[in-house]
Amino acid sequence: MADYVGQTFENIDVHLDGNTYHACNFVTCNLIFAGVAAPAFDTCVFDRCRFSVEKHAALTIGWLSAIYHNMGEGGREKVEVLFNQIRAKPLM
Repeated sequence: MADYVGQTFENIDVHLDGNTYHACNFVTCNLIFAGVAAPAFDTCVFDRCRFSVEKHAALTIGWLSAIYHNMGEGGREKVEVLFNQIRAKPLM
């Protein structure tokens, strides 16, 4: 885990897990989250970045997708409830 302050990340893959970013700029980066430890951001700027998931995070997305697509209306409703909770406020 690292703490970054005022840095610019440009045209690179940035592995986010467990790191903190304060007043950093991300330009055309691939921001990668593996689901091991949540990152923290404070007053950062993101410009033309991609978000990618791998490992645990990818498994979670795959699991939610399976629920949404394979469990009928009830599965879709469960996933939509989760998304509404995410939209309402930060979970952490």
